[in-house]
Amino acid sequence: MSSSTRFFKAVSPCILVVGLLGCESQSGPSNQDVSIAASLDSGYLFLESSDWEAADKELTIALDSKTLSGDRYEEALIARATARVRGDKLDGAAEDIAILEQGAGAMDRVLAVKAEMLLKKGDTAGAKTAAAEAKKVNSKVELPKGL
Repeated sequence: MSSSTRFFKAVSPCILVVGLLGCESQSGPSNQDVSIAASLDSGYLFLESSDWEAADKELTIALDSKTLSGDRYEEALIARATARVRGDKLDGAAEDIAILEQGAGAMDRVLAVKAEMLLKKGDTAGAKTAAAEAKKVNSKVELPKGL
């Protein structure tokens, strides 16, 4: 058997696999990924500029995509809860906080947002309890004014 015959016998299964699986290259993120990232970024910017309604809307788009996971999901949910508290959408904020309380890594921030929400609801005792729990987790956590 010639060396070229051995080469083609060895290589032909590889060519077959590549032919079946394709050689498509990923040229970048999909349009949906770009749109979700844009909503996420916009949501954070609106939160920073105190536009609670727009922040809630953009963060909801990103969260509803069901493509965020791990820290990105948690950060977006904390940001939306914050926007909702500050925008007086307390029922929606309570729903977000309830999800986060099931095991968020940034529990200090979750509890700080919860304290802010409870203050707005007029539950000063509950707000102080949440603030104290937040301080136990992280003594440097930023708490809402009034606590």
